[in-house]
Amino acid sequence: MAVLVQHSGFWIAAFGTMVGMLGMRFASSIFSKLLEKYPSVSRIALWVVCLLGVKMTVTGVMDGLPETVFKTISESHETDMAFSFLILLMFLWPMFRQLLTKRVGKKATSL
Repeated sequence: MAVLVQHSGFWIAAFGTMVGMLGMRFASSIFSKLLEKYPSVSRIALWVVCLLGVKMTVTGVMDGLPETVFKTISESHETDMAFSFLILLMFLWPMFRQLLTKRVGKKATSL
């Protein structure tokens, strides 16, 4: 144990773990507030998990195959950015839809 404590890698790992735990705590509190305000986000979160599972499965299957165009596309940085953008849009859609519904409702009642 004394040898482990003397290595700076231990303290870096311990500090990184603590920072990660704090980050997850704040992220979960933000997510729970979003769930209270936009209940449809929970359904979208399930779709996001499914989408990421499919992407990880495809990437894992492609790992064992020889180089092909599909493998190059599926493992590219652009594909990762497209998935990230799609996930962001999926989470922002309920908020945008609710905002749009409120504005249309206000216009309809003011007429």
